[in-house]
Amino acid sequence: MTELTYRTLELSDIKKIEPLHMKSLQEGLLYEMGEKYIGLLYINGLKSGNSFGFIAENEKKEIVGMAFATHDIYKLMLQLMTSPTFVTGLARKIFQIRKLYPSLGKKPHVRQEFLMLFIEQKYRNLKTALRLMQLIDEKYEKLGVKKYSLEVEEKNTTANMLYQYFGFKKTHEVGHEGSKRIFYIKDTGGLHE
Repeated sequence: MTELTYRTLELSDIKKIEPLHMKSLQEGLLYEMGEKYIGLLYINGLKSGNSFGFIAENEKKEIVGMAFATHDIYKLMLQLMTSPTFVTGLARKIFQIRKLYPSLGKKPHVRQEFLMLFIEQKYRNLKTALRLMQLIDEKYEKLGVKKYSLEVEEKNTTANMLYQYFGFKKTHEVGHEGSKRIFYIKDTGGLHE
């Protein structure tokens, strides 16, 4: 397996991230909205300084994985909701929003949220996923963040096992069979050994 390098996500990476996001995470509200709106999430988060991310690159400098998080999920959502382009895309999906995002309004009261983790299929392994998550942890620790949350679909058993391995503790579930989402909280006090 090729050795990967890791670095901070930059605005210039967004166009490369969009198709990888679509290929890796083939469900959810942003997937249903399309690449353009996925890009808006990352651009708004990075430009505002409210979000940060890390990427994994192969020896050809191709992006093969990414982890993305926010300082304040509510501010990020507000930024997106004041973007006319994003609101237009959302309006097209508004009648499906509960189906696509059943946890809407039922998040834990932790503003810092781990939003995305995806890795190209042939580079998926525990080492790559854990390194990207460690970078997120380290950034939150530097920011003085004590806890952060994430949510994942119940049917994504691999992700659920990974997050639990990394020290996330399940807090609650939302939704019904087939669309259930699980919420987790992580203390940044140390990594799972």
